[in-house]
Amino acid sequence: METKETIEQTIHFAQELDVFSLQVSLAAPYPGTELYERATLNGWFAKKDKAALVETDGFQQSSLEYPGLSKEEIRLG
Repeated sequence: METKETIEQTIHFAQELDVFSLQVSLAAPYPGTELYERATLNGWFAKKDKAALVETDGFQQSSLEYPGLSKEEIRLG
């Protein structure tokens, strides 16, 4: 489960890397994966349509949210 603290840790880790570029993606809980099963069991899906992984503008959205961490906070980091 993601938290504000784990997001901050990941950002700090990425800043310490000596790389030319970096790509980060939101977790995508596809059916049949462990993340999908955990999200289903724990009620982490932000919308009833669990397949909604993309916004109408074509950008990936966070389909998950956790206690104390909204899908908007996850997307913005």
